[in-house]
Amino acid sequence: MKEMGDAVGAVKCKLLGRDMKGWEEQLDLSGYKVELKCVAMYENTYLVVEDLSAAPTLPIQEDIPGIVSHVCPDRRSLWFYPTTCHTVLDTIMNQLDELFYKLTSLPPSFVFPGQLCVAKFTKDDLLYRARVISVLEEKKVTVFYIDFGDSEDKDVEELFMLPEELMIPIPAVVKVEVEYSISNEQEDMMRGEGVVLRLDEGNGRKLAKFLLKGEEMVFRPEDVTETLPVGVKFEVSLGHVETVREVWVTPVYRVEGIKVSEGMVEEVTKVLAGQVQFDKLTNPHLGQMAVAMFSEDEKMYRCRVEEGGMVRFVDFGNREVKDEGKLYKMPRELEKFPPGAFRILLDVDDNVENTEQSMGVVEEKLLNVEKLSLILGHKGLGSFYNGEEVIKFFKQGGEAIEQVTIPQGNIIEIIMSDEEEAEVSDEGEANPQSVPTSQDPVPVTVNHVDTVTSVWVTRADFYPAMDKLRDQLTDLDGRLATKAVIQVGDIVVARFTGDGELYRAKVTSILNELASVLFVDVGDTEQQPVGGFMELPEQLKNLEHYAEKVRLKGWEHFEDCKEMRGLVDKELDKEGLTMTLNHLGEATFWEGGEEIEFNISTD
Repeated sequence: MKEMGDAVGAVKCKLLGRDMKGWEEQLDLSGYKVELKCVAMYENTYLVVEDLSAAPTLPIQEDIPGIVSHVCPDRRSLWFYPTTCHTVLDTIMNQLDELFYKLTSLPPSFVFPGQLCVAKFTKDDLLYRARVISVLEEKKVTVFYIDFGDSEDKDVEELFMLPEELMIPIPAVVKVEVEYSISNEQEDMMRGEGVVLRLDEGNGRKLAKFLLKGEEMVFRPEDVTETLPVGVKFEVSLGHVETVREVWVTPVYRVEGIKVSEGMVEEVTKVLAGQVQFDKLTNPHLGQMAVAMFSEDEKMYRCRVEEGGMVRFVDFGNREVKDEGKLYKMPRELEKFPPGAFRILLDVDDNVENTEQSMGVVEEKLLNVEKLSLILGHKGLGSFYNGEEVIKFFKQGGEAIEQVTIPQGNIIEIIMSDEEEAEVSDEGEANPQSVPTSQDPVPVTVNHVDTVTSVWVTRADFYPAMDKLRDQLTDLDGRLATKAVIQVGDIVVARFTGDGELYRAKVTSILNELASVLFVDVGDTEQQPVGGFMELPEQLKNLEHYAEKVRLKGWEHFEDCKEMRGLVDKELDKEGLTMTLNHLGEATFWEGGEEIEFNISTD
């Protein structure tokens, strides 16, 4: 019997929606083997139906009018309400309205995942058919409204028993998937009248297309913008100086964890240069990726639509206003490439005015170097280097710093004031082992040594939330639905082989039916079969990730090998650790107020 778990032996059932005449004869002919679907259980009686359908069946390659009732948080899945279901659903809603004051509360003992019930939707205070999908702490449950696709958390006391006659009709909505993300503007349009669904099938997937007033809606790929690592020094090239305090750069070579580099930008530019013809983009919306001609060299580049007719050339950082009809569709083969330029903030004094002259100073200092490097700090502030020397743009009063070239072998006398000499003297006598004052020590636990230069930690502030999450996932063990479709970037529930427990995990790659996942609350990684992941309940999707990756100070010159990682793990596998981060985002660990030093021989 469907949806009855591992029940053994005889159970009491009540078959709904069927005339019992001839039932025994039919059972006899089938050898008393029959598939039934359990829709509820009241007073130790399983209420079952013969219809095993979980939703309306939609044909392939046919136009199906209806309404989109709900768009899921992933922006690719949605619930569609076919027009053919209107009559049945209107009857159900009218019956629920008539029963508003006559419904019986659902006893707490009857509350379990899969139970059908009646609940009042918070947004409109109307009654709807619902299914309990998870039982939470403090007498709360998550319910799914089977005729519309929404879900929300409710108190157990807010649930009512669903009359038997209302259990028989199957849910009115069906879940479908589109190829790319749905924008907020498109969602608003799809909730109105005149929407037509058409299902296509290919490569083992059913993908939905939507037509509005006869015109197919175009969904765009989700933003694949990458993030530069904090505290890592890498070579960059300057793309654009936007203001005296913000510039756009591109990594010269690939940095660990991202694919953007000058080589990637050159590949994108080469594809566009070889394109013979571009299709015009009609009705562009904010944030949409497109192609446009840059006025200075009259070449085509990728861009993103901004307000006021403005576009941003995403591989360099420049902006221009483009008239209507001057934007073109981006070739599909370029959708997989993230924007090639990153916005970096400069720590420039407030009294430096944003003038063409000041911007020229910044541009000159970043261009006239043999090797331009960047170390990104927190909040997007970057420090630029010419080799090993930090590039300074302006003096404290706002005056540009002159660049002086000193011939090799010459001796330059530097004259210091008495105050400067005293300051240098004080710095030289400072205790080198004192705790950094750039940030107060934070209690942490080191969860996982990723490489010899980076570890995953959890701050003590997160311990209570971590414990609660662990308890919730333990309670849900065995009751979570298998996630049917897995995509890179999905947050799922996975079982960690190290301890057999359930954790939240992010899918980082998929190859040959194996998915690599990062356990976002501890930092470990594993490869697991794509069919073994579970759906993460809605109430757990928006929680912070409780593990953060930090870079170890002073380890960049050591080989990343098992032996060295073992040394790091041994020294940091301690209770009562605290951590500080310097302005470069590099971590130092402390025990009992003393800095942890690693005994390493470089011989």
